[in-house]
Parts: sequence; C-alpha cells; structure tokens
Amino acid sequence: LDRESLSAPERDGFEEGGATHLRLRPTDGPTSQAGGMVQVQVWDDFFAKAEELLRAKPLDCRYTVKYKHREGKMVLKVTDNAECWTYKTNQASDLKKMEKLNKVMTAIMTRGPDVDLEELEEEGAAKK
Repeated sequence: LDRESLSAPERDGFEEGGATHLRLRPTDGPTSQAGGMVQVQVWDDFFAKAEELLRAKPLDCRYTVKYKHREGKMVLKVTDNAECWTYKTNQASDLKKMEKLNKVMTAIMTRGPDVDLEELEEEGAAKK
C-alpha cells in the first residue's frame, strides 16, 4: 500500500525520522467502521442480519460473543469475512435475546440453512 494509490479523503500522514506514516480514515459512513464492520443499534435488525448471513453462507459464517468487564458491555459479532455485523449492549434483558439467537445459530449450523425454526420450537415444546 503506497501513499500515491490512496485518494485524498483516505490518506492523512506525517513524517517522522525520515519515514512517512499513514493514517487511514474510514469513508463508509457514520455506522460503518474500517474494514466494513457495521454496528447495529436495534436488536431485531441484528438478529435478522445474523440469521440471513448464516443461512446464505453457513460454512463461512462465524459468530462471536465478547464481554468487556470494564465497560460492562457485551459485544456480539457475526461475520463471513465479507460482511460484519456487530451489536453492543449493557442490558441484562438482552441475555434472553442472545440465548434465542444462540439456539437459532446452533439449529442452522447443525441442521442446515433450510431448517424450519418454528418446527424446532414445536419439537422442543413436545419434549417437555
């Protein structure tokens, strides 16, 4: 990556000790972070995007959960290396929502992208 290949809005630099240091600035918009990561503010939107991404590319998709103790926040991330969706929360009530997402993700990963989630819930209710 050289300085000349970057357009003006993407490059910013300074020289120090004979070397030029570049700082890249994201140009994707207010909710996008560098690298194509999009932070979703609404749980239902994140849930829909995560399920959609997993059904589209079940072999390429990853789902991670990270708890940041100092901030008291939980960060959920779903990616397939082309798209990346994140959701941050500090609400304890979101743990139940996360549990439902874990069940959906597990069902799609183990039974395939065409699994009927309503049918799975009926099977689970019948076992109880």
